[in-house]
Amino acid sequence: MLAYLNSSIAGDLLKYVSIQVSGGQWDLSNKYLGNLLIPNLAKLNLVQVNQLTQMGVEISEGKLNPWANLDEVVRSILQE
Repeated sequence: MLAYLNSSIAGDLLKYVSIQVSGGQWDLSNKYLGNLLIPNLAKLNLVQVNQLTQMGVEISEGKLNPWANLDEVVRSILQE
């Protein structure tokens, strides 16, 4: 989930379903995020899960480069 939620695709979806509150933050209440598209990881194949997991590890270590690869992986998952 860390990798998915850090993709620009998830960011764009967040902008679509939520609103900005004072200070410019996004309202993350269930009222808005209840409709946010989240992939069902249980339905992904092992290769896709491994890719997302590795990218999540790289994000947490500050080593994900280039970030564009993350969007490619997320896009391929959402197209299935």
